[in-house]
Amino acid sequence: PRLGLETRQVSRDGTQKFLFRLPHDGQAIETVAIPEGRRLTVCVSSQAGCALKCAFCATGAMGFARNLTPFEIAGQLRELLLLDPPLRATNVVFMGMGEPLMNWKAVDVALTIMNSKRGMGIGARHITVSTVGVVPGIAALGRRPEQFRLALSIHAPDDALRGQLMPVNVKYPLASVLEAAKAFERRVTFEYVMLGGVNDS
Repeated sequence: PRLGLETRQVSRDGTQKFLFRLPHDGQAIETVAIPEGRRLTVCVSSQAGCALKCAFCATGAMGFARNLTPFEIAGQLRELLLLDPPLRATNVVFMGMGEPLMNWKAVDVALTIMNSKRGMGIGARHITVSTVGVVPGIAALGRRPEQFRLALSIHAPDDALRGQLMPVNVKYPLASVLEAAKAFERRVTFEYVMLGGVNDS
């Protein structure tokens, strides 16, 4: 089924944000397209809302509605292709609404659809899964043979501060997340949002 395009916003730098309405229950998700030269990076959502309540994240304040299905995840790229003129993703980042590794069953299938020549045909090295550090999910992603990329949201240098900013740190403390990153054996990007007077010292 198609995703319903409810709102499309365009920034001065060419970045576009899309609000899609899901057909089965009317939940809303965001997709963002970021142009950079000949590249177009698309940030896709994997959940409607998010349960993790990171202190700096607007989605976390919304709460969690449900996991997306594989067609709802990959369908975000398809909807951009069906625009006139089409927007064709060269890079994909699972960095929209939701924690992708808390919805691994659907994300696993969506990765295949995006990467397969029978699907979107996007190279695995151009697809990045961003996570707060869900250790079993990192291991599952690492077991896939394709060269998918991993991005880790760190946002604090120690467990005390990270626990304040990211409640998930209680279950997956920093040391275990870094160990999982070492075991991943592919390129890992570390993400760190600078919050004035909080984690910038």
